Amino acid sequence: MASRTDWLAKLFDLVLRGKRPVTTVDNFTLLVEAIVGKNNHAVCVERIVANPAARNVIHGGIDSTPRPTS
Repeated sequence: MASRTDWLAKLFDLVLRGKRPVTTVDNFTLLVEAIVGKNNHAVCVERIVANPAARNVIHGGIDSTPRPTS
């Protein structure tokens, strides 16, 4: 059985390859968890910035994330 870390790493790779859409806030939250779990954050950010599909996922996730009301 794969660990959660392995599962999140696979999710990250699938999103970067455009094979896994991120269409809900919950999916975006999992993607953020996958990013935070990476050992080398600089390489992770470079991979996201270099990939137009990944950038679109990040932009879409930020736009759809609920904001607290005051």
